[in-house]
Amino acid sequence: MELALDITLTKKQKEIFDAVSNPTLKYVVANMSRQIGKSVIAEILLIQALFLNSSHYQKYFSAYISPTFSQGRKVYSEIVALLEPTGYIKKANAATLSIEMKSGNKLQFFSMESPTAIRGYTVSGLLVLDEAAFFPDVLPDGTDAWGNVILPITKAKKPKILIISTPNGKRGLFYDLYLRAKSGEKGFKLVEASIYDDELVTKEQIEDIKKSVSPLAFRQEFLIEFLDNALTVFEGFPECFDIDEWTGGRCWCGIDLSANGEDATVMTFVNDRNEVKQFVITGSLDDKYSKISGKLNEVRPIGTYIESNSIGTPIYNEIRKLVDNKASFVDYLTTNQNKKDNISRLAVMVANREIHFEKANTLLYAEMGTYAVRISKSGNAIYNATSGHHDDTVMSLAIALKAKEDFMSFTMNRTNFIISNNRSIY
Repeated sequence: MELALDITLTKKQKEIFDAVSNPTLKYVVANMSRQIGKSVIAEILLIQALFLNSSHYQKYFSAYISPTFSQGRKVYSEIVALLEPTGYIKKANAATLSIEMKSGNKLQFFSMESPTAIRGYTVSGLLVLDEAAFFPDVLPDGTDAWGNVILPITKAKKPKILIISTPNGKRGLFYDLYLRAKSGEKGFKLVEASIYDDELVTKEQIEDIKKSVSPLAFRQEFLIEFLDNALTVFEGFPECFDIDEWTGGRCWCGIDLSANGEDATVMTFVNDRNEVKQFVITGSLDDKYSKISGKLNEVRPIGTYIESNSIGTPIYNEIRKLVDNKASFVDYLTTNQNKKDNISRLAVMVANREIHFEKANTLLYAEMGTYAVRISKSGNAIYNATSGHHDDTVMSLAIALKAKEDFMSFTMNRTNFIISNNRSIY
């Protein structure tokens, strides 16, 4: 099979293409700026892998792994759109994100959101790890992502491995592989491209980018520097993951809702000692109603805020019917201003080490590491998870802390009122 693509590669894209095509290299590590065509070169190489010469005895299996399903779905859709008109595709499954060619070669898309799905496969063609700096270091079951999940699928057939990303602090598998490539280890090739290496961007456009992001963000995401700490609102957050188990007691709750889709519904409990316990609630809406109300009736927090934005109001009404203490169950509307205030409160507590997370809460750890701030052209701070990542655990936590502040204030004011009344009576 042959396919001609009318695509002109940039100098850095061609360097990556040539490195992957070099039989003496196994690992190609590409440390690249945002907006510089990482996805394009990855897609071209994956298409080339689908067209490897196969035989009755050798069919090539390639794989693409990204931090989230949404990233993989985008690359899958773009590859299918290019190949479908050629007639070479035998089967493309949008549900499983898999492509099978008439030659027998296959391409499968995976996500680190479901790392167990990766186990058991054997990659023989090309393995692409996209935005690898944002892969979790440790999986929910406590195992190492690189050594226990990714590396085993490459041992039998020894495929080419392209690891491509922008930096995310001096940590994780991408940084480790970057250092191995930079040291000149045999079988490794390092390709680096900052925004200034992009032949398609003008100096004026670079200046516009500089004005739209913070200086630290520009250094990390466009100058591809590995900063001492990942670019996150929550400076020093790893040190707050310092408890083995939540000790319970008097507590408050915040709930970040999702009706369906990739976002999770997260319940966060924070106690008097600012220890945090989180629960991810899955299932149908009816399942969520039952699980959320059941957990509230079991733990009995002093006060609960449940986000009522968009789909939240009808869900709030359904859950309220099942909650024992309805007076403490309050819907909470998130606005741009109170979101900024709530995240700032959490950031200060993290910086002062005034809050404590369970060491096993790897989902919160990952989301705190990718929750960033950027400065808009008008000078406003905008808080959000970086592109392709989620913030459900962070938002639930921020809402829980707001609930604690408000309900404690309400309780104190009510106590003062009663004392005042008692004095007036006597």
